[in-house]
Amino acid sequence: AVVEDRAEGETLAAGLDDRAAELELSERELLLEPAIAVRVAALHRIAGAHRAAGQREGEARTLLRLLGVHPNDGSALDRLAALYREAGDAERLLAVDELRVTAAPDALTRRQLLFEMASVARTWRSDDDRMLGYLGRALSEGREDAHVLDTVDAALRETGHDAERVTHLEARAASTPDPATAVGLLL
Repeated sequence: AVVEDRAEGETLAAGLDDRAAELELSERELLLEPAIAVRVAALHRIAGAHRAAGQREGEARTLLRLLGVHPNDGSALDRLAALYREAGDAERLLAVDELRVTAAPDALTRRQLLFEMASVARTWRSDDDRMLGYLGRALSEGREDAHVLDTVDAALRETGHDAERVTHLEARAASTPDPATAVGLLL
């Protein structure tokens, strides 16, 4: 059993040495390379090595460095958001999600991110005003989207923003071509 434990320990140590060597090589490559694409690839490798070693802080630091080189790197933004979500760090998650909204390729993706941000603001921070701000931004991204309209209506109702809800429903009814649907919104 001691021989097996020693062999397992040597295998583990070799794996750690390989990761350390990979990190060192990627760091050297990063310092010597002026091309952004190569630097981004090296930073992705470094972040991956930190992830493989279970070093979340090192991974997060490396992803932040990567975003300094390439601010709209979608996979780095997504991974950093996942790290902050796993850590329960609402403020950093919301900050990264703001960057993700800016980098989003289309209105649907921006709306989805804004819904996520509204949920984090309400459930993690108990900040209804911030939640409504994110929902308002989602509404500006998709005024014709029934899901967005319904979500904003429900949030206004749940948070007791009655005057804003009436204004929202009146505007929604005014833009609804079907008179029966418009009347139904106001009842």
